[in-house]
Amino acid sequence: MAVLTVTAAYAMAQPAAERLKSAEPSELAWGAYLAAEGQQKELIPSILPLLKHANSGVRLAAVDALIRLDADAREEDLTELLDGYWLDSALILLARNPTKHAVFLATLLDHPLDLRQWNAINDILMSTPTPGYTALLWKDLSLKLRVAVIGSSSVGGIADGIPSPPSFAPPIELVGFPPQFLYVIADSTQGNGLFTLVEHPKVVKYRRMPYQPAYYVWSEPDLSGEARRQLRWNCLAMLAGLDPSDLGSKIPDQTQYFRWNGPQKFRSDAANLLATIRARIAAIRQGLISRGLLTQEESRIGPKLDVEVDDQRFDRGVSIPPIDWRLDPPQAPKK
Repeated sequence: MAVLTVTAAYAMAQPAAERLKSAEPSELAWGAYLAAEGQQKELIPSILPLLKHANSGVRLAAVDALIRLDADAREEDLTELLDGYWLDSALILLARNPTKHAVFLATLLDHPLDLRQWNAINDILMSTPTPGYTALLWKDLSLKLRVAVIGSSSVGGIADGIPSPPSFAPPIELVGFPPQFLYVIADSTQGNGLFTLVEHPKVVKYRRMPYQPAYYVWSEPDLSGEARRQLRWNCLAMLAGLDPSDLGSKIPDQTQYFRWNGPQKFRSDAANLLATIRARIAAIRQGLISRGLLTQEESRIGPKLDVEVDDQRFDRGVSIPPIDWRLDPPQAPKK
C-alpha cells in the first residue's frame, strides 16, 4: 500500500487555490507552498498579496513560493521586504527582470545595506546596465577628502571595525505550517545548494535553507559613507570599461598628506591633486558617454568634492592659503 507524503496528503485534502482563500495563516502558507510544489503559476496573483501579511510565517511561505515559481513581483508588493535579511529575498525577486526594476533597485542603494547586499544590487544592475541606473550613480557620486598638512613627522592609525550583532531570523510559530525556508545572497560562488542569480559580468548566487528557530544570519556593519563612495566609484569605473584598481582609474585616497614647505608648495600640491582627480573623473565620464550609458546633459550633474584641510603642523606661524577645491575649474571671464 502506497504511503502518502505529508505534502501529498495536504494537497489531496484541499487544493492550493482553496487554501489561498482562507483567513488562517497556516492555511495560506500551505496554499503558497503547494502552489510552488505543483508549479501552479496561475496562482501567483493570489500569492503576491501575502508578501504584506502580518504573519511572518506566511510571508516566508509566499517568498519561497514566488521565487520557486519564477514570479516577477511588482515593486509595490515588496514594501515589507526592504529591510534586514528580508531584503535578500526582495533582490532575488527583482533580479528576475533587472531592466524593468532598474530605477527601483538603484534607489535601494541608499537603504541600510551590508557589503553582500550592496554588491548584489550593483551586480544585478550591471548585468543589463541601463542609462537611468548609471545617471543615478553618477549624480550621487561624491568624494570626501581630508588633506592633512604635516610638518616633519606625522602619526596616524586605523580604527578597528566592530562587527554588528547577528541578525536573527524572525520568530515564527511553525505548528501547522508547511516546511519553511530562508533565502540569503551568498558571499561566495562556491559550495553546495547554491542557485545562480546573475551570471554576467560577475556571478552572484543565493542559498535556500530550511528554517530553524535558532538560525541567524551574521550581519556585517551597515556600509559607511566612505565605503559607499568607494563602491560607487568602482561601479562607475567598471561600467566605463576601466579597471578601478589601476592607478589611473583608482579613487583617490581618503586622506592626502601634504608636507608643509610654504604657501607656494601647498598651492602646487593642491593643484596637482585637483588635476589628478579631474583627469580620473574625466576618463570615467568619457567611458560612460562612449558606451551610451550617460548623456552629455547627465554628465554635467555631479560628481562633488568635499575637502577638509587638517592643519597638523607644530609651527603655525604662516597660515595655510585658501584653495578653490571645486572640481569644475572656474571659467575665465569673457572679454
